[in-house]
Amino acid sequence: MVRMSLKWTFLLFVSVFFTSCSDVVFDQPQPISKNDVSSLKHAWHGSYFDGDELFARLESEGFYWQDRDRMVPWSSDSVHLRKMNGKYVLSMQSDNGWDVYILERNADQLTLASFEKPESMRKEEYFEQLKASIAYSQMRGETLVLQPTKREFKKLVRNKELLKRVKLERRE
Repeated sequence: MVRMSLKWTFLLFVSVFFTSCSDVVFDQPQPISKNDVSSLKHAWHGSYFDGDELFARLESEGFYWQDRDRMVPWSSDSVHLRKMNGKYVLSMQSDNGWDVYILERNADQLTLASFEKPESMRKEEYFEQLKASIAYSQMRGETLVLQPTKREFKKLVRNKELLKRVKLERRE
């Protein structure tokens, strides 16, 4: 029963947080002009939990999401990990572009942020705020595709209103 609960929790999370049909994607892995890193610093390694549920396990060579049996490498054709201002930026290829996640660590807490509309904001308002922050974007169906410069991307990441955050606790 506990295993089934973990599986359903994971599926719910994936459908809400890591969907391949995001409303906002990027035209290429972010931040541009940064090289991929092939491993994660040791201080970031560990199992991260959302309450009592195992959420992710981060290792040097890659990561596992909850009940997946195989490791996803940090660097591949469809996954890119880059460092920016003490944070890691994880870009994962989706059907419409690149889903981008910001990983930030503070002691034993990992904050995972994504470009997702806050519940308090209308989709159109959210898109307008994003578009106002960068010089070039385009609509691809119902998806907003962002093409920021390096400077514009840093500005987007600093704008806390534009990111959905999940805080996870590291336990051994």
